[in-house]
Amino acid sequence: MCRMLIAIGNMPSDAIIDGMIKMASDRNTQHELNQNVLGTFRHGDGWGVAYFDSQGKWRVKKSTQALYEDPSLNSFRSQAGRIVLIHARKKTKGNISLMNTHPFHASLPGGGDFVFAHNGTINDKIKHHLSFKVQGSTDSEQLFYALLSTLHDQATKPTVEALHQTLAGYEDYIGTNIILASMKTTFVATKKPIANPWYYQMSLGMRKDGVIVSSEPISLAGVSWSVITAGDIVEIDNATLAVKIHTFKDTSVPQNLLLVKSS
Repeated sequence: MCRMLIAIGNMPSDAIIDGMIKMASDRNTQHELNQNVLGTFRHGDGWGVAYFDSQGKWRVKKSTQALYEDPSLNSFRSQAGRIVLIHARKKTKGNISLMNTHPFHASLPGGGDFVFAHNGTINDKIKHHLSFKVQGSTDSEQLFYALLSTLHDQATKPTVEALHQTLAGYEDYIGTNIILASMKTTFVATKKPIANPWYYQMSLGMRKDGVIVSSEPISLAGVSWSVITAGDIVEIDNATLAVKIHTFKDTSVPQNLLLVKSS
């Protein structure tokens, strides 16, 4: 379980970090798991940031402290680049350690440098190429390698189709939302949750100079928010900020389950 977001473009770092702190400390939005009492379902089992620096490389910082208690997070108020991915963990599989902390970072043989974050739990056996060496004990890291393995094996297939095919293969899960970002493109893929639809829904925020996808809407000036329908995959061009939403008919959920409840 987690709270996560990715911001692309000219988004204010202070507001993004403040919003992430509110999400991680469970002071932002009501959902099934905080039982309408904010602050009772905190995500304090480590945090991580990945950002694209001025040299065109991913930089990843991780901590095993609670995001809302770690003063080192404040350094990213001035360091973060044009693409910023932040993840706050609430562990379900694997202990608290840097190896189990998101985001994960890996490259494809022959090209392609990616960062990845996941919210959810998959109990199915997850298969991936043996060239990817698992460092931790989470299903999330293995899912990342499974997605990259599919992208490698099906290089001629559109990335969206490869992502959907991989996620559709898992049946024993609770919820599964992923953020997969490269230098050029960001993908946010969602899967219909078995339970807790408010907790697992993702939201898309847009304004003229930026795009953000987040576990919960946060306070950002000029941003218009909308709920991502469970099962959809959002594709973002990191340079132009163009957004495409890919819909798959078999994974929708009733619209009355997609209400955003904000405090």
